[in-house]
Amino acid sequence: MMFTRTVRLVVAQLLLTLLLSASVVSCVSPPEYPDKPSIEFKSAVATATSDGTQAAILLTLAFKDGTGDLGLDSLDIKQPPFQQFNPDGSVNRYFNNYFIKIFRRDTDGVFRSLNVEPGFDGRFDHLAPSDKAAPIRGDLRYTIAILYGIPIDGTLDGPTVRKGDVIRLEINITDRGLNESNVITTTPITLP
Repeated sequence: MMFTRTVRLVVAQLLLTLLLSASVVSCVSPPEYPDKPSIEFKSAVATATSDGTQAAILLTLAFKDGTGDLGLDSLDIKQPPFQQFNPDGSVNRYFNNYFIKIFRRDTDGVFRSLNVEPGFDGRFDHLAPSDKAAPIRGDLRYTIAILYGIPIDGTLDGPTVRKGDVIRLEINITDRGLNESNVITTTPITLP
C-alpha cells in the first residue's frame, strides 16, 4: 500500500513537471527578424603568407534573417536564378551570395574604389539546418586572399595592391529569395 502511494506520488510529480515544462516551452516564441537579411561588421584580421606574396583576410560578420534562407549549395547554382550565366550570356550576379567591393587609401587619405568586378565575390553554404522557414542569426566567417603585385581584376594591367597598403571593404549578402542585405564597411585594414 505504501509502495503504491509512493508510485502515485512520483507519477503525479512527473506529470506536473511535464505540464509545467510544456507550458514554459510554449511561452518562448522565436525571435522576429525581417525577411531581408541584415549584417553587422565584427572584425577583419589580415595575415601574410610565410613567403610574403599574399595576404589572407578573415572577415567576420554578424547576421540575422527572418526566413533562414541564407546560403547556396552545389545544386542551387545549377538552376535559375542562381546559375552562372543569364540566358543572354551575361554573368549572373546571383551565382554568388557574398559581395565585396575593395577600396584602397591613396596618399591623400581618401579611400578610392579599385573597380574590381566581380572581384572577391563568392558563396557561402546553407546556414540553416533545414529548409524550413525559421529565423536565424549568427556569425558568418569568410576569407579572401589578395596577391601582392598581381592585378586583382585578372587583367594584365589592372589595379594592384602591395604590402603596407591600407584597404577597406564594402560587403553585403543576399538570400535565396534574392533579398539583399544592408551594406557594411569594414574598418581600415593594413595589408601585412
